[in-house]
Amino acid sequence: MAVMGRGCAWAIGSFVLGVLALGGLGCSHDRAIAKAAVKLQNPDAAVRRAAVVALGEMRDPKATRVLVEMLNDPDTVVRANAAAALGKVGDGSAVPALQKALADKKHWVRWDAARALGLIGDKAGVPDLTRVATQDANANVRRAAVEALAAIGDKSAIAALVKAVGDNDGSVAYAASRALEALTGKSLGANPLQWREWWGKEGKNLAATADAKGDSEPTAEEK
Repeated sequence: MAVMGRGCAWAIGSFVLGVLALGGLGCSHDRAIAKAAVKLQNPDAAVRRAAVVALGEMRDPKATRVLVEMLNDPDTVVRANAAAALGKVGDGSAVPALQKALADKKHWVRWDAARALGLIGDKAGVPDLTRVATQDANANVRRAAVEALAAIGDKSAIAALVKAVGDNDGSVAYAASRALEALTGKSLGANPLQWREWWGKEGKNLAATADAKGDSEPTAEEK
């Protein structure tokens, strides 16, 4: 049986009290959030898994802090569900925790963390996603990172995507080629040689120009 750390339990208790104080006992939505959060302290992992999913479906930024705490849960599925839930909530303050989750020892947690970063769309996640897109041991995780980079749409990811087109997994290579087409307007297919040639002739200048112009959305901290 998993045992929740005191720090996490305290954070959940504090969160529940805070939500009720802000929303008042008359707010059914806030009561629902608090009720789900209480279940995060349950020793049964199945209960915690369901509670995390429920919080994600509510899509309320009030749940961000407690969902971030659940990224440290001893149960793998709870951690993965928490990452997915944070993507649904879409709060940029979760980006640092999701970046850390990209290094989780379980690949499905990393997969959900990558997808969540893509849903949030904050360019602060780009450096870690480029690393995962080209270096993660699991092809599904690499593809999720590539798709997240495409969703964020920051041109600083182009170099990593050019490398990813040469991935030995066809689904990763295809996703990278689609991402590059969206970012560059070029249609070179999943041909790594053509993309590398393009990068040497034009791509570096495109990425440098985009950086100089600040051609990307502001991060959550900059907004």
